[in-house]
Amino acid sequence: MIEQSGLAQRQAALESESADDKVARLVARAKREQQAGNFAAALDAVGDARQLVADDPRLEALRVQLVAQRRATQRRAERSGELEQHKSTAGSQQASGNFNAAMATVDSGLEVAPGDRDLLAMRASILAQQRAESEKTKIEEQVAGLTETALRMRAKRDYDGALAALEEAISLAPNKDGIVDLYSQIYGERRLALRERRRKTELGTLAEATDKRSQNAE
Repeated sequence: MIEQSGLAQRQAALESESADDKVARLVARAKREQQAGNFAAALDAVGDARQLVADDPRLEALRVQLVAQRRATQRRAERSGELEQHKSTAGSQQASGNFNAAMATVDSGLEVAPGDRDLLAMRASILAQQRAESEKTKIEEQVAGLTETALRMRAKRDYDGALAALEEAISLAPNKDGIVDLYSQIYGERRLALRERRRKTELGTLAEATDKRSQNAE
């Protein structure tokens, strides 16, 4: 009986509540929901209040604000999802060495969020990798050119010139085993050539000495 009496009293209080009081209560609820970010619930409360008071400027202004805030929240959520997609795609492209595509994806993401720190850091990282890759390609081209020069000189038996070209190539790419092996081969060929040259010189000197002894004997 006591519980029923309490319910009856609350129901009576609600029924006796003036329209202004109901509107104030609904507005207060709408603002609580607004602060909590529950814009749909806030708009429901405002809608209930507008049914009690038509064309109230304050309610209309609050409704417009809530709609704008809900749209902004939705856009942020969409932008966040789009941003994460850009980051994921750019990361995969960067990891696979497709730096141009990664840079394009990052720039596209920065159009969505110009100040995003993750994207800015990723852009700096990609630029550094692009520069390193460009330098690596440049060195590889120089090493290839020097190797070709060494082979041409080797063919002409200019072993000193060939070895000088390979020394420069090794200074650019000291860990490239193929160049070191080629240097070793040409160095060995140079040594054999020098031995052969010395042998011929010695034979020539010996022949001259023999000729002179023969002439003196006559």
